[in-house]
Amino acid sequence: MVKGNQPGLLENVSAAFAEGRHAELPRFEHLDTSHGRLVTQITWTAPAGAAAPQGYFLRGAVNTEEWPNCKTLAMVASLRQVGDKTSDLEQRYYIASRDMTPETLAKAVRAHWAVENKLHWMLDVNFGEDACMVKKDNAPEILSLIRRVVINMLSLDTTQPSFTKKKLSKRQKRKFANWDEDIMRSILGIQPL
Repeated sequence: MVKGNQPGLLENVSAAFAEGRHAELPRFEHLDTSHGRLVTQITWTAPAGAAAPQGYFLRGAVNTEEWPNCKTLAMVASLRQVGDKTSDLEQRYYIASRDMTPETLAKAVRAHWAVENKLHWMLDVNFGEDACMVKKDNAPEILSLIRRVVINMLSLDTTQPSFTKKKLSKRQKRKFANWDEDIMRSILGIQPL
């Protein structure tokens, strides 16, 4: 996703889709009605730089010297409705290093956010990361890294304790590892001497 920390890139990509220039571009519409809300997303893609069809970019082609692998520019417009309340139209911009159709780009963006949301939920619910009061020096970054390593180790662990037949969640694995050193060793991959 192109963000404000790259103001020149953001300006160029947004200019490519400004003032209705994207009306002629291929697009993909996706409706999501899960979790009691209606989310409408429309994705447009266009070739980047000199490969763009004439007329699409009066200004705003991506500088191929700074972004040599950029092949696709994209805009995703989202509108969210919960009950009778509708959010403001949100536009996000993307660049990609391969040629992508609007549908493939939309699926890639949704897959990325699904992973992000799942990880954030895991960190907040199972580790209380948002409530963590540690703020001094590098401690927040170190704790965050440790939490992510633990999540990965719990994900990779395939051992099943003998006292249960059902598959354990990450939260349950953490709890049992606190109670039983054999389970902790198994998750950490440590063999007793």
